[in-house]
Amino acid sequence: MSLETKLRKLREQKGWSQMDIANQLDISQPAYNKWETGQTKPTLQNLQKIAEIFEVDFFDLLREQIPNVDLSNSQFEGNSYIISPILKGYI
Repeated sequence: MSLETKLRKLREQKGWSQMDIANQLDISQPAYNKWETGQTKPTLQNLQKIAEIFEVDFFDLLREQIPNVDLSNSQFEGNSYIISPILKGYI
């Protein structure tokens, strides 16, 4: 499932409008809409906020975007140089 689909489903499960979540993220509704429609991607900082607001794991939001990397492997802990290039589209 794509990130934009996840964002929409998580928002709808809470019964929130795009304006509701945009206010919680301190962004405009049109900016949030662009994330749900895949026109733009949220920054890593905003993804972290989204995970907190929706009470989901940060990496669960990105799992399908980076399917060939096992982010649960402890060898990656503290090695941001490994993950940073993978997530460069979100920075």
